[in-house]
Amino acid sequence: AEPLSLSAPNHGLLAFLGRVWLGHCARPGGLCMAMAGFTAGTAGTAAKALRARQAWHMLQGGVLCFFKPNQCPLPALQDQISRQLTQELNRIHAQDQWHAYQHPTAVTADFATDLDQLGPAPPSYQRHPLALGAGFEPSDLFLHVVNPLPHRVGGVVLSTINHAALAHQIERAQCIRTYRVEVQLGRGTRTGFADGPVQERSRNPFLRRSQVDRILATIQSNYQRDAFDFAQVRLDSQAAYELAARGPIRPQMDSHALIYHCKCVQFEDSRMELEFSCINEDEDFILGFIQDLSLKLKTNATIHRMRCIRYGFFTLDHALLVKHATLSHVLTHTWIMPKVGILTVSDSVSQGQSVDRSGPILKDLVQDNADWTVMEQKCLPDENDQIQACLLAWSSPPLGLDLILTTGGTGFGPRDVTPEATEAILEKKAPGLVHRMMSQSLEVTPMAMLSRLSAGSRGQSLIINFPGSPKACRQCFRFVLPALGHAMDLLSGRIDQVRQLHGQMHGLATVSGCGHACAKPANGPPESTGVVGRPRKSPYPMIEVSQAQALVMANCAVLEVVEIASDGKGKRKVIGGITAGAQEEASISPGRCMRINTGAPIPKGADAVVQVEDTLLSQASADGEEELEIEILTMPQIGQDIRPIGSDIQSGSTVLNKYAVLSAAERGLLATVGVTRVQTFRNPVVSLLSTGNELQDPSDRQPLKPGFIRDSNKSTLTALLREHRFECFDAGIAIDDPEVLEAKLKLALEHGDIVVTTGSVSMGDRDILRQVLVSKFGAQIHFARVNMKPGKPTTFATLEYLGKTKRVLGLPGNPVSATVTAQLYLLPACRQMAGYLNPVPATVRAQLSQDLPLDPRPEYHRAVIRWDRGQAVAMASTTGNQISSRLLSLHAANALLMFPMRSEERNTLKAGEEVDALIIGQLIA
Repeated sequence: AEPLSLSAPNHGLLAFLGRVWLGHCARPGGLCMAMAGFTAGTAGTAAKALRARQAWHMLQGGVLCFFKPNQCPLPALQDQISRQLTQELNRIHAQDQWHAYQHPTAVTADFATDLDQLGPAPPSYQRHPLALGAGFEPSDLFLHVVNPLPHRVGGVVLSTINHAALAHQIERAQCIRTYRVEVQLGRGTRTGFADGPVQERSRNPFLRRSQVDRILATIQSNYQRDAFDFAQVRLDSQAAYELAARGPIRPQMDSHALIYHCKCVQFEDSRMELEFSCINEDEDFILGFIQDLSLKLKTNATIHRMRCIRYGFFTLDHALLVKHATLSHVLTHTWIMPKVGILTVSDSVSQGQSVDRSGPILKDLVQDNADWTVMEQKCLPDENDQIQACLLAWSSPPLGLDLILTTGGTGFGPRDVTPEATEAILEKKAPGLVHRMMSQSLEVTPMAMLSRLSAGSRGQSLIINFPGSPKACRQCFRFVLPALGHAMDLLSGRIDQVRQLHGQMHGLATVSGCGHACAKPANGPPESTGVVGRPRKSPYPMIEVSQAQALVMANCAVLEVVEIASDGKGKRKVIGGITAGAQEEASISPGRCMRINTGAPIPKGADAVVQVEDTLLSQASADGEEELEIEILTMPQIGQDIRPIGSDIQSGSTVLNKYAVLSAAERGLLATVGVTRVQTFRNPVVSLLSTGNELQDPSDRQPLKPGFIRDSNKSTLTALLREHRFECFDAGIAIDDPEVLEAKLKLALEHGDIVVTTGSVSMGDRDILRQVLVSKFGAQIHFARVNMKPGKPTTFATLEYLGKTKRVLGLPGNPVSATVTAQLYLLPACRQMAGYLNPVPATVRAQLSQDLPLDPRPEYHRAVIRWDRGQAVAMASTTGNQISSRLLSLHAANALLMFPMRSEERNTLKAGEEVDALIIGQLIA
């Protein structure tokens, strides 16, 4: 009864589906929802509540997911399903006509006795075909198969009902198929399958599971290289990284078959079981893949059994067994995707004078962030009557859209009437949605106070006004997105979903943090759902870097005060004459002078000092050791070269203020006034913990293991912290196992004030850091997604451990991402805890030396800045390829250029433009 979570690649499959027929569910009650026209209940009552015509119309255009057994002809299954559904439709049709012909009549007792004497009643023709009318034939329900499987292959099959165009649309979506194949080793057949005639027998007695895994990894990497070749993108380019980040690369031509993932799930002496995901494959391609693998393993292999366990989003859990493909079972396992309409209100766009930019952005946001279908999209002028008519049509049957989003016409212009037109047709207002959008928008720009927004419901439709600016549309949609699904469930009367959400909310841990705290279950072990069951969307809201930094600073209080000892008094060399530090008092009379060293006390009677360079020796002693008479060559002034006592540091003056950083000058000043012990804020201790099965300690002198990489993040972060005089504790490396990670986190929490982890914060099936923090330590997740590049999955949490508040900062595993986010969050947090008044690094303005592209997210571009002679603004030069795994992009970098996000109006920064540069290294003149 909960909405399905679909990954972005599968939106091409389901974005255009209004109904999807599913089988038994993986969770209790999952996917069972009520459709318009009937109430979903038990299998025995759902069909009874329907008329035959209603059931017939509900089947049209649906997608049926059923299971095909091995060695079973697909046409026979199609025919069997059609016959089963047709028989039930005819049975309901007959009941409809029987009730229509019944006319009850009151019969008296006397007349009843007369009827008994008349004998049996004449035959009734109420159930005769001529009276019932035409029924349904199997040919009336034609199943168009989307992914036909060969005769020997079983598994998931998709089929549309009387909708060939929809079947072709799904085929064009290029959904990825996953197969599970049982391979018999040591025997080769003519057909490649185990039931074929044997041609050759050959076994490799030394074959091991590790060899199979290594060869499969090589095959997978070769196909990944082919995918980039088909896309005509170089592997070492930024475009390749961005392309891979979007998901699987699909070839444009259907003839190009690719394998995206392959692994061995079970291995024995004579058999092994493989699982692989591919696209554009056929039976010959799979046979060739198995034969190629057997040659590399130096043995023979035949396919014993092969099943398609996944097609796009659909798995075996969704597939109906043919015996269950009855009308009642199909209709009670129906999921309806919410329908969305997008209305752009603009005079210039409706007249063709400008391009609609906000409407397409809203459509992309709907399809990327939610499993909804955009059914209607229209542009209208700023006319009150036309806007009202459109909203009325979209919120009324037969369309009855679940969500209607408008953009434009919300300002103070004379023709801005969208809020008035919306409020005129609303039945209930939603001030909470408006308050959320306004309050969050005001934090972005004060100009948001000029926006007039409205929101509410009419019937089962939720209507929301967004501003006309593309940027404001994007932001406002993200502000209200978490509540939209629940609001539509309430309006549509989907009580099961509402109760389930309320139950989840009552069982959540308390979280906090400036409106961006993220709730997770408070107890229970971390879920280990595997690759298939892992979340496809992050449950954590995306926040800006400034908000993330504010959350970190707010939860990093200054540490306790401690005392430290000075390095000691300064040492001075004593020189001859009346030297500095002389205890005896001296005096001179008029007409006489005295030799004096710098720093010595002035003798009584003297009121000026003349430098030795301004004197001439007139007479020396007989041994030439002493001056007897000198001639002063310059006219001295009263007080010349004499420092009054207290002129350097006056008595009672403040030597150092609170929060001053003790550098070399400050320590010398303390020694000058005789202070050897001062109270300082304790520097925090940072525990560093790396996570990942693939990491190898750099100190390990053994050769790098296959499939492993050296842990460079810890070395980089350790050096960075020591450079800024912060102490580190090495908590080691934790593999992706909940128990191991919990033990390592306990070790890190015991020795550090703030724990910094690298890796295990993204959306992978083994990224379990947040789950372990919440379930095992009761942590509060303050944020887990930041709108920045690199460093989007950065996570910050706080928890209580052994009576003390601890902070956990989860950095991404990519080396560049970890270093950049450490500059933005870790170092400022450490400075804040150490009592720095200005914990955030300084920024300067820098001028670009070349054109640079913008990214959809705000980017922190690694660069070298320097000042040319006579120039007031620094020049910035990029360090090359900026992919997050390329640590060389940080080599010699002394600044992070702060690029804005890409917009429709601006996608490139030109040479000569000025940007803000965050200083991270020594500046170059």
